[in-house]
Amino acid sequence: MSGAIKRNKLIYFRIKKFDVKSRTELSYHKMNLKIKILLSLSYVIFLMIVMFAVSACSDSFTDDRDGQSYDMVQIGNQIWMAENLNFAGAVDAGAINPKDGAANPNVSVSDGVAALASFCPDGDDRNCKKYGRLYTWEAAQKACPAGWHLPSAEEFDAMFMAAMAADVRGAAMAQAANITTVGGLLKSTSGWFKKGNGTDAVHFNALPAGYMSAAETTSNQSDDSGDQPEASGVKPAAGKFDGIGGYAYFWTSTTDAGEPAFAHYLFLDFSSPAAEIKSFDKNSARSVRCVKN
Repeated sequence: MSGAIKRNKLIYFRIKKFDVKSRTELSYHKMNLKIKILLSLSYVIFLMIVMFAVSACSDSFTDDRDGQSYDMVQIGNQIWMAENLNFAGAVDAGAINPKDGAANPNVSVSDGVAALASFCPDGDDRNCKKYGRLYTWEAAQKACPAGWHLPSAEEFDAMFMAAMAADVRGAAMAQAANITTVGGLLKSTSGWFKKGNGTDAVHFNALPAGYMSAAETTSNQSDDSGDQPEASGVKPAAGKFDGIGGYAYFWTSTTDAGEPAFAHYLFLDFSSPAAEIKSFDKNSARSVRCVKN
């Protein structure tokens, strides 16, 4: 009889021990589930904050000079065009309205300069619709429509810092002139060589339009007046086109202090997630992204 009682007690304590263990595990799983739910909610809130900061909902803008529309997006406190500028200027876009023969009041003489010193990527007119035009630095200064301007290197830096808010590592990972990952946030999700596409996290939609090197100057191309070709009404000769599909180059308004013949530009590379500010010859032609005044 005592043996049966001992066995019953042992069974009871084992059941009790198992019940306590089960309750402990259940409590642990419930707590773990709560933590996961809280983390999920925190992540959702974080994404909402990022989306608000970056203004993921883009809008559009119509250029009165030629009627072309551009998507635009707010990144931080700045409003950017989300497409490369494709304004051909007065000469190509038409300073005269073909409908009534009247002068277009939205096209100025400076717009004509932009036309004389801009080129379609890879020298193919069909590329302008997708990639926008490539402008010499002088033309880029005048190419943006009223209310917009060519961004400075500092304005690009500010945009980089705002874009980094979309990265979980935060703005502390950013550097002023060489941001190691922000290029991936700026690049479009398609169109780049060898899996070099970005996430387009901030809807900047950077496209690899490549660039055009400055044409070699010959004695026949020299101008005794000392004027630049675009200023004298003669479109500069095209140089060598390169980099389409693999590289993006965006002019800034900032001249290289160490080399006045050079100006700074934003460089994005298919093989790297970085964004770099570099400088090169002002007579080369590169893409333009306008920022709102």
